[in-house]
Amino acid sequence: MEAEIIVEGRRRRNWPKEVKRRIVEESYARDVSVCDVARRYDLDPAQLFAWRKAFRQRSTDFQLIPVAVDERERDRSDSEADAAGSAPERIEIVLGNGRRLLVPAEIDPKRLRRLLAAVDTP
Repeated sequence: MEAEIIVEGRRRRNWPKEVKRRIVEESYARDVSVCDVARRYDLDPAQLFAWRKAFRQRSTDFQLIPVAVDERERDRSDSEADAAGSAPERIEIVLGNGRRLLVPAEIDPKRLRRLLAAVDTP
């Protein structure tokens, strides 16, 4: 899992990025405190807060995210678009934290990234 290094009598561990990400995601779960998660992994809570901050700052960079298409919604949207003779006017985005974001289909990508960064927090 992690590599442990002893430097001048103090333990230092090197956590792989994916393990850090999993621990950070776990710390955002409902009804879970950061201190509980830190204790579970023998971390100082301050370290976990630092990881959370680092991942939050990186999340504002461009990245690909998994998308799932609800077939019922797609079928309905296609029917509505065919009837109207145009593309859909709005896009609904359901975030991992359960929040929903409804945006105009022609939204500027930079603006969308800022909106996602603002609402994709626990």
